[in-house]
Order: sequence, then C-alpha cells, then structure tokens
Amino acid sequence: MSILANLLNRLVMATAIPTPSDWWILAATFLVYGAIALPLGFSMNFLKWNPIHFHPLRLLGAMIWLFITPALLEETLFRVLLIPPPTEALSPLIWLFWAAFSLILFVISHPIAALTYNPAGNPIFCQTPFLSLATILGLACTIAYTLTGSLLIPVLFHWLVVVVWLFLLDGEHKLSANLQAKSDNLTPSS
Repeated sequence: MSILANLLNRLVMATAIPTPSDWWILAATFLVYGAIALPLGFSMNFLKWNPIHFHPLRLLGAMIWLFITPALLEETLFRVLLIPPPTEALSPLIWLFWAAFSLILFVISHPIAALTYNPAGNPIFCQTPFLSLATILGLACTIAYTLTGSLLIPVLFHWLVVVVWLFLLDGEHKLSANLQAKSDNLTPSS
C-alpha cells in the first residue's frame, strides 16, 4: 500500500501549476533539443521538411489525441511514476538509477509498441534514427521533469516534438506509407 500511496502522491504533486521559470525551462528544453535533434535527424535522412495538409478539424483532433497519447500517457508513466520528483530527498545515485531505468523503458517501449499494437510504427520505431531521437527526447523530458517537478512541462515538450515530427518533418508520411505498404502486401492480386 505504501508504494501505491507514494505513486499517487507523485501524481498529485506533479499536477501543480507550472511557475514562470518552468515555462522558461520548457522553452530552453525545446530549443536545445531542436539544436541537437534536427541536425542529427536530417544527417541520418530520417527527417525532411514535408508538411502535411490536413483539414483543420482533423488536424485539431489529431493534436488532441497526440496530447493524450503518447505525450500525457508516456510522461505520466515514464517520468512521474518512475522518477523520484525533486522534492524526494534521495541520493544522486538512486535518482540516477531510476532516471536511467525510466529512459531505457521509454526507449524500448517504442519497438515493443511497433511489434505489438502499433503496426504503423513497424519498422520505423525499431530503426536507429528513430531510437536515437527517442532517447534524446526521453532524456530531455527527464531533465525538464526533474527541474520543474511538473507533469505538464514534459507533456507539452513531448507533444510539441511529436506534432512537429508528424506534421512538418515527414513523420505522418512515413507512418502512412508504412501502413499502405503493409495493406498492399495483404491485398490479394487479381
């Protein structure tokens, strides 16, 4: 029961309204991530400028869904529930263990999802470029959560990164083409 109470306490504490400095941390995290991830993603030919054109209502619906999953769901699980918040007095070594454990689970959850319940992600979520960027994303979310203690900051950061990838940097095209290719392979030829 103590573990459940601790996790519930972490959730409650993480829902505090972000402070003005927390918003600056979000902006700085986004800029630093972009400065690292964009050159890396373009150099690996994983990212390319290819904006998607959705009907505004479809785009809004997709953005709301992406806020819930993956952003809110993954940040609650991999940051808030697994990483001790800044208010818990733990040794740096114990904190580092939980942060590393959380990051490893976060990264491997993507190939597992692609191989089980998210076929659009297979094989993209198993490839080195995606996993490299996911690792940097997870590290950035960990740092943002640790500095702020807020769930909203890493959720918004994660959401922004996914939205930019999907709708501006060819992510949606990659996933759609992947599903289309799988569908074509399943369709009997006449």
